[in-house]
Amino acid sequence: MEFNTDQPFKYQIVTDCNSYVYNDLEDLLKNCGYVVKGIEQNKNLRPELLGQPKFHNLAGPMWNAYIDGKPCIRYELYQRKGY
Repeated sequence: MEFNTDQPFKYQIVTDCNSYVYNDLEDLLKNCGYVVKGIEQNKNLRPELLGQPKFHNLAGPMWNAYIDGKPCIRYELYQRKGY
């Protein structure tokens, strides 16, 4: 699989009551614990979302503005109950 590495991204995963931020794609893939199921290819989404990983049991990728000046890609647990 070839992911979008055109620019440095931050990644956020939101679960039931926790939020985890990963510094880059390598950090996300190595430490998030979720299984990649594909790559986002919907050309109707923001360009930053194209080529981002899609995970089993997580909604996303979604746009989440910027963290530390880097575009942030967000994922949420499908069963998320909120804060």
